Amino acid sequence: MEGSNKPTLNGAAIGPEPVILKDGDMLELAGTQMQFLQVD
Repeated sequence: MEGSNKPTLNGAAIGPEPVILKDGDMLELAGTQMQFLQVD
């Protein structure tokens, strides 16, 4: 990805490998914060 803002998951940098999201995880991408919510 380009730019100085690296994507983060719960405040930690995301690497090139896939990550399984859990309920409540916070993803930040390009200055936008998104929260993953799992609905049963």
